[in-house]
Parts: sequence; structure tokens; C-alpha cells
Amino acid sequence: MPSKVALISASSAGLGAIIVKALAKDYRVVVNYFSHPDKAEAVVRECMAALPETSSSTEPRFHTIQADVSKRSDVQKLVEETFQVMGRLDVVISNAGWTKIVNFYDLEQNIDEAD
Repeated sequence: MPSKVALISASSAGLGAIIVKALAKDYRVVVNYFSHPDKAEAVVRECMAALPETSSSTEPRFHTIQADVSKRSDVQKLVEETFQVMGRLDVVISNAGWTKIVNFYDLEQNIDEAD
């Protein structure tokens, strides 16, 4: 069983779910969701079904965490819970995203902690 842990934000559907499935063979994976725990659990079930039963380790293979990654406090909770449950964190894939139109040539405008 892999011991390294990957945390993928916004990973209960779409590209995030595909990333979870790609890493599931080699990593223990934390699936982050915002509002659909059922989708996150479905991704985990699909990954579990695709893996061979070769280990009797007591380490969790997957874990789902609800967090709104647009909120700093939720991001902190996401990382803290990952460490509490999985015992470590080796890879973070920040899959969540949003769009804000800015002047690309004005770097000062693009540095905004609130964003």
C-alpha cells in the first residue's frame, strides 16, 4: 500500500476526480469537495473498486473533506484534517479555480490577498 498522501482540491467531479483516479494506485488520496459529499464518496468507491486488495494496512487509503477553498480558514482546516487522518501530506494539487479579469501587465493589481 502506498504511504505517500496526495490532497486534491475540488476533486469530487470533473478534472479533479480524474486526477484522484490517476493517483489512487500510487498514493493515499484526500478528496476535497465543497457541496456534494455524495459525489466525493462515489469517486472514492470507484477508486476502491479498481484497486487490487493486496494490503491489510490500517492506514486509510482515501478520505473526503468538505472545504470551501476560497476561504483561508477552510484551507487551513483541509490541511490540518489531512494531517490528522492521514498522518502526512506529500503532494497538493490545487484544482479549484475561478476567473477574475485583470490587467495582466499590472502586477500590483494581481497581488490581492482577499482574492
